[in-house]
Amino acid sequence: DFLGWTLTDRLANLLRRPRWYVPRIAAARRHLEEALDAGGVIVFAHCGLPYFASGWLGRLLEHSDFGTVREILRANGGAGRRGKAYADVSAICTPFRWPFWRRIRDQLPADALLYGSDFPVPVFVRGTDEARLLRDFIALLTGNPDDVEIPPGNLAGVTHREVSQYFGGDHPMFSAFARELAPDRRLP
Repeated sequence: DFLGWTLTDRLANLLRRPRWYVPRIAAARRHLEEALDAGGVIVFAHCGLPYFASGWLGRLLEHSDFGTVREILRANGGAGRRGKAYADVSAICTPFRWPFWRRIRDQLPADALLYGSDFPVPVFVRGTDEARLLRDFIALLTGNPDDVEIPPGNLAGVTHREVSQYFGGDHPMFSAFARELAPDRRLP
């Protein structure tokens, strides 16, 4: 279930036949809370962010679970809570997600962020000029991935470099998985 539902979705659902499924948000929240209270570990994909739009346009066109994710992460360690929730930062190296970096850094608990819980998606580099970004984006949309200028290095290395430059190379997200989710396991 999505934890959010946009105004556009609600209005369009008045006209649709058959109507789209409307998520039961209260029930979804209750299931998450019960799982955490029972000792479960939950990882919210991509910090619950929308993909394409930020700001007022994003609130109109896409749902965002960021606010719900923020609330649940801030409740980590609360009374009766045996489990822990995390948010992964994978796929934040895309131009559509760059506007959210400050919100991730400033509003989510640093020790609840995970780096590397999903394959990184670094098609673009923040320092690239806008004309190059547009050409790369058009190449992807038109099915010409060979025309995309891939930054030097492997994809995981490029993502790590980009995220490290913004959040700092010693940010807790880079060691959270090994520290908190796999402390008794030997990683290869």
